[in-house]
Amino acid sequence: MSKVALTFRIEPKEGADLEKIKQKVKELGAKDVREIPIAFGIKHLEALFITEKNPDSIENALKTIDGVANVESEKVTLL
Repeated sequence: MSKVALTFRIEPKEGADLEKIKQKVKELGAKDVREIPIAFGIKHLEALFITEKNPDSIENALKTIDGVANVESEKVTLL
């Protein structure tokens, strides 16, 4: 199976600790996690994974992190 680069947009719940969410995302194997400012101090996270796993399994794992409101797949690229 070939490797896939996956980028997810992770939207935190209001008042959630972004640092704790970033740490949990890194524990799931993210190669890079960035804070992206939206507006008025609101931020979301963008996480890059390089894997052979099913993208749905990673997305589902991200959704179970405490403080995460929503997860969307942004980009999927074969390597």
